[in-house]
Amino acid sequence: MFYYLDSSAVRAAQLDTRPDISMTRTRNLHILGALKAGGAERFVVDLLAALRRKGVPVELLCLLPNRDAVGEGWARKLESAGVPIHSGPAVPKMGVPTFRWLAGQLRAPDIDIVHVHMHYCEFAYFAARFLHRRRYRVIRTIHNTSPPETKKLDWAFRHSDIRYSISCGESTHEAYQNMVRGKMVCVPYGIDFDWPQHDHTQRETRLRALGQDPALTHYMQVGRQGGGTIDEAQKAQDDLIKAWKQSGAGKKGGLLHLFGDGNLRAELEVLAAGDPTIIFHGVCDNISEWLGAADTYVMPSRFEGLPLAGIEAVSTGIPCIFSNINSLRELHHSTVLYHEVGDIEGIASCLQKRLGISDDVPREETAAFVARFGIDRPADAYIEAYRDLT
Repeated sequence: MFYYLDSSAVRAAQLDTRPDISMTRTRNLHILGALKAGGAERFVVDLLAALRRKGVPVELLCLLPNRDAVGEGWARKLESAGVPIHSGPAVPKMGVPTFRWLAGQLRAPDIDIVHVHMHYCEFAYFAARFLHRRRYRVIRTIHNTSPPETKKLDWAFRHSDIRYSISCGESTHEAYQNMVRGKMVCVPYGIDFDWPQHDHTQRETRLRALGQDPALTHYMQVGRQGGGTIDEAQKAQDDLIKAWKQSGAGKKGGLLHLFGDGNLRAELEVLAAGDPTIIFHGVCDNISEWLGAADTYVMPSRFEGLPLAGIEAVSTGIPCIFSNINSLRELHHSTVLYHEVGDIEGIASCLQKRLGISDDVPREETAAFVARFGIDRPADAYIEAYRDLT
């Protein structure tokens, strides 16, 4: 059984006598690695903007100052929302200078809540907490079903003093329920949906605006091209590239657009070599325009928490091809085509079924999905979690 926090819980809690977190004069600090394109990062940005609109005094601590084109846009959004951003020292990678900077930030006497995101951020918190006297409450969000990536991160996770955890979806909640100490609640992701719906009647105009040929069938995939090895990477772009070549879709008028970057991009480009219908775009800040124009969104992931990219795609109304994993099944998308993880023939078959087809997900289904995954629902639930901490 899952313990959910939702807006109804918030309304019920308003009847009790605990302090209203939105009226407090103390600070609520969220710790994130950097403002760079990623699902968890996107959620945190939308969440902080929504919490600030609701009167919660949130601030963002970025351990590294690195930003990509997407991150620059997010920074402007947070600035517009009135959310302060504090960035750590410019170092090649997180280390002692980062921990000292974080410890200095956490020494401030007016901090009430510290909210940690991502395992490596929790390790930084764990290292920094020995350098200061803690005077606040600590909470974490778990953003993926995968366990901490290294022994160092796993050790910090298991020995942390954090006793309140939020899971981003049912699959993540189930994966971690025997790993965390203290209380854990499930608050599924939400997004700040503020871009046009997918509309096949405007397809030609939108594709031409992106410099694309409407006579072709356009498939897209968004995700970090990173991980330990190419055949174990979370987003499974290698499987997609293999399936694309096997399907022959590129020879029959299809184009595959890959968005993202990471340490495995060069290997993926080698795997795609010789096929000019596979296009690497890198990190782009106009993904919503592509979601509104392309014909099919593909997500062959090996594992996920509750994928923001999948939520964005389904919210837009673009037809999708998903791997058959529980976290993608959580989206309850009636028109999606599913394939098993690693099934190259299955992915190829799904690609072939979408070739030459331009349509939309039914409007009523998309509207219900947008209502279900709007950012206000998790924002209200997070406020209740903060109240619970007090």
